[in-house]
Amino acid sequence: MGDRFERRIAQTTVWRILKAAGLLHRQPATPTLRKRFEAAVSGDLIQMDTTWGYWLGEQRLYLTVLLDDYSRYLLAAGWTLHETLWHNMGLVRTTVEKYGTFKVLYTDNASWFNVIRHNRSIYQHHRQHAYDSEITRACREIGIVHVTHQPYQPQSKGKVERLFRFIQERFVGALDGPEIPLYVIDKKFSRWMEWYNAKHVNRTIGCVPKKRFDPTGSHRSLVSSAGR
Repeated sequence: MGDRFERRIAQTTVWRILKAAGLLHRQPATPTLRKRFEAAVSGDLIQMDTTWGYWLGEQRLYLTVLLDDYSRYLLAAGWTLHETLWHNMGLVRTTVEKYGTFKVLYTDNASWFNVIRHNRSIYQHHRQHAYDSEITRACREIGIVHVTHQPYQPQSKGKVERLFRFIQERFVGALDGPEIPLYVIDKKFSRWMEWYNAKHVNRTIGCVPKKRFDPTGSHRSLVSSAGR
């Protein structure tokens, strides 16, 4: 017979032969090394994030904060029954009006932060900024760079996540009950923020946020930002 005869070997047979020969030693997985990151000065990087819970009985309640990465200073916060683009943009505006513009706004990938287009047509020729979110465009107009963290990497928001846990333990746990009005919660939290910034010693930085916070760092007034 002149035809070439090929015999196929089952994958399990190959595996068994390699194992018997000691050739199946798996290489240990290379650990992912994560460098602890911290902004150089106040205003270099502002983290913005939202947490929620059923802290008013059956009604879901949202808390959004803006945190200075360098000093851990709470710049702005707001409680709401519905997380919206308007609410988030309002807090950014409050921060800018009080402290001035800053270099980078760091957020998650919520729909109003990161616009995603699917099935893009070959007949469309949009420039990149056409896909930017409203917050991204608003920030760019006043000189702030908006950056979103990589999807499925919650460790990117470690500082603000630890803050949320602290708030749930120290503030939410002390609320009077599910009947408390939302405006009262906001008022109580404003006082709590003052205590947190001026009295609470952050273990990582070794002092209270207010001592480390320098509004003259990378913050700029809107007038000076427009002239850059």
